Amino acid sequence: MKKTINDYKNIIKTLGFEPSKDQQISLHYQRQATNQMQISYITQKKIDQILEHTGVKISPTKKDHRQKYFTATKPAKFFDTLVHSSKSEQYLVEALRTKFVQQFQASVKLSVKLYEADTIPTFYNMQKDQVNDNGKMSFISSRMSCMQGRPKAYFEVYAQTGGQRIAILEDSDGNMYGRALLWEETRQQSAQDREGNNYDYSTTRHYLDRIYIADSLSGSDEVRAKYQHQMWDEVCTKLNKTIHCYSSAHFGGLIKQSGVGTQPPKDFNPKLSGSNNALDFEQYPYADTFQGLDGRTWSMETDGEVYLCNTDGENANGDNSECEQCGDRMHEEDSIYSEADEQTLCEDCCTWCEDRDDHINSENAVYNNYSGNYHHESDLDR
Repeated sequence: MKKTINDYKNIIKTLGFEPSKDQQISLHYQRQATNQMQISYITQKKIDQILEHTGVKISPTKKDHRQKYFTATKPAKFFDTLVHSSKSEQYLVEALRTKFVQQFQASVKLSVKLYEADTIPTFYNMQKDQVNDNGKMSFISSRMSCMQGRPKAYFEVYAQTGGQRIAILEDSDGNMYGRALLWEETRQQSAQDREGNNYDYSTTRHYLDRIYIADSLSGSDEVRAKYQHQMWDEVCTKLNKTIHCYSSAHFGGLIKQSGVGTQPPKDFNPKLSGSNNALDFEQYPYADTFQGLDGRTWSMETDGEVYLCNTDGENANGDNSECEQCGDRMHEEDSIYSEADEQTLCEDCCTWCEDRDDHINSENAVYNNYSGNYHHESDLDR
């Protein structure tokens, strides 16, 4: 990294640009330890001030000095400390800055790792500079998506989804720069062999949901698409097959394979694991693709028991009620409460009782052939 910076300092000098007034950092810059996408530095002026006011003699090799006194910044802002330019020269400086940032980012090796479902709440819950339970993984961007940093309870529904995994773009220190949900659906099927014998087999399909890239990487749509394509490509390599991806519309020009769509495969419906059901969870995330959850099944429909389109953890279909007779779900406004039976019922499970001036459970309704009305069975002894 130091060689790259020195090369650009020489280019700036050769082109005749004036050095920045802040260019006093030549011996003290290096890649930031906790965020490889940033540069840590300190000016000579600050070193002198610290010595004068605190008596501390700054040592660039001391880790605690770098953490306490040094400035960490993005490569683009760091570049601006190296050169001063007039408005007429700005276009050339911008071209140099862009090239510098690209070279700096390219020098950081990022790779994709797949993590199991139980880790998903932790990855979503991470906030800026937060260190994970293992003391290694951290989230180094101030922004990735509207769901980043939300409570873990929002994402427990993902942790309880069969075959669910999360793809993480990380550096060698385990810092997270990108994420995407990897959905899996396994179906049991039957077939016959040539001798007419029946046998069962299973098929497994996958879908990569929207790929979010940290703002520390995605300086432009082109750069964001590059890393999205990298994540998708590495996931396909790990699965040993080509899969559809929500974000393929963004990096489509980089795809060599044909037939990669943005939507899940036809009739692709992942399931909750075990005995979990849609309404077993207290909170829910905003979902990009599978916004519907009904029973144990995820779908793209929005009229099920749970509709995942809110960012506050609430079920958008949370005004649903359950019929206490048949168990069917219905919107709150469609439910009918029977004071006679003290039950919430659906329209199919209740009957109007004239003498009670109330709806009653149809199981307790007795028809009067003479009057043409229904009575509650408990009233027949009167």
